[in-house]
Amino acid sequence: MVQNVDVCVVRHRFSESTASDWTAAAVAGKGVMWVAIGLLIGIAAGLGLAYAVTTAFADEGLSFAVPAGSLITLVVVATVAGVLAAILPARRASRLDPLTALAYE
Repeated sequence: MVQNVDVCVVRHRFSESTASDWTAAAVAGKGVMWVAIGLLIGIAAGLGLAYAVTTAFADEGLSFAVPAGSLITLVVVATVAGVLAAILPARRASRLDPLTALAYE
């Protein structure tokens, strides 16, 4: 879901961009920011829900444990996917003629 939001943000900015590397970096940076926010919210919500469920079922022998390896893998994979989802459309937008981009408005 984070990548979908990221792609939507970048595509929305596609028509606003100008033909410069700085603009591509700015658009990509905004996308990466959304990926980071999504990761923080998702991990916090997941850990909170897992803690609540294991606390509720502690009588059944469930215990709360944080799978550090899985969390690190999740962060790396989501970050790489988010960066690619932000950079590729931003690079394409930076190569577009500003007048052509404004024609689609």
